Amino acid sequence: MDPAVTASLISAPVTVVAAVAAFAAGRAQARGAHRGPVDAVRRQHQRDAYAAFHAAAQAFVDASEWYYNSGRATERLESTGQHFTIVDWLILSLDLVHEAPLTPVLQTKSVVELEGPDEVAEAAATVVEAAAGVLSAARHGGFYGPSLDPDPMAIRDAAEDRRDGCRTAHAELNTKISSFLRIRPRGTSVQRLALRTIMVG
Repeated sequence: MDPAVTASLISAPVTVVAAVAAFAAGRAQARGAHRGPVDAVRRQHQRDAYAAFHAAAQAFVDASEWYYNSGRATERLESTGQHFTIVDWLILSLDLVHEAPLTPVLQTKSVVELEGPDEVAEAAATVVEAAAGVLSAARHGGFYGPSLDPDPMAIRDAAEDRRDGCRTAHAELNTKISSFLRIRPRGTSVQRLALRTIMVG
């Protein structure tokens, strides 16, 4: 066989393989170039979601804090100029704790669930559960009233139990928020991701 023909037959498969490899590499590079901006946008959406959820959760923490609300209760009762008892003060303080806004926490948690990943969404769910626990502890529903229990000391004891429950639930909420912030999707903590959004914004 002509040496030139033999050489061409040998080199032809090599050329085809090289062409296929180059085509595959080009497609992979194109996909990577397209995926890069998409991933960047997704990461930004995740950072925004984390920051919004943390802000809502922290606002709830501040609004449901016992000492903050007991101070508000004192000011409100004193402003009436009328005599009030320790039970009046306890009950109003509990009412004010129960007014803390949970809806923004629920709304921003839904966005975190959409953005993911699962470990962050699950941690956000535990924060919401803990926040609901604070409201549940503050809900005195029905233990206060002479028709239900005419013993003032029993009423006071029940109110103080609720107060203590609020404090415990509030401490648990802070723990859950700290755990949420320590999660490290893609090797970076949620806290740092959220701070980046705040600083850029």
